[in-house]
Amino acid sequence: MARALGLPAVLGVSGLMTGIAPGTPTILDGGEGLIYLNPGPERLAYYEERRKEQAAAVRALSGIRNLPAETLDGTRLTLQANLELPSEIPEARDVGAEGIGLLRTEFLFMNREDLPDEEEQSRLLEQIVSQMAPLPVTIRTLDVGGEKLAPRWASISGPRPIPPWACGPSACRSRCLTCFARNWPPYFEPQERAQCASCCR
Repeated sequence: MARALGLPAVLGVSGLMTGIAPGTPTILDGGEGLIYLNPGPERLAYYEERRKEQAAAVRALSGIRNLPAETLDGTRLTLQANLELPSEIPEARDVGAEGIGLLRTEFLFMNREDLPDEEEQSRLLEQIVSQMAPLPVTIRTLDVGGEKLAPRWASISGPRPIPPWACGPSACRSRCLTCFARNWPPYFEPQERAQCASCCR
């Protein structure tokens, strides 16, 4: 999600937020997983140069975005976008994505107390499909992992042990069945119908 919003992120730094005073100058290096508090002039200059290099690399890539994706032996490839949020669609189109290879639907259920009904989901998904038309869109059902379990889902599913290899019920694409579909059909089935409706209108 942070990547989708263009935000650098470093995770797992215990006690960091309680140890920083408001307004503390900070450098957050998401690529290396480093955080610098009160950086000196040399470090500031170093990261300013890195920022310029990254911007130059993006500009260089923009020059080849309309070229076909082919291997050296002429094999044609299809490059599609992996989207977290609808706001990423313009960028996906701008860089030449040939569709959405994976559209995560968690955004429909975030930052809200209630759950979206079938009509709301269908309307929002239809907007995404329309913006990408005539290119294909692969929609994934809700991935409600234990690490991002919303309060509303906790009230629905109740407490349950979460094994270390799985953070909760996995999502699925339309052709697969998972515990989400089996355990919560009143919530899975409307999402499946909304996905189908968004492609048929």
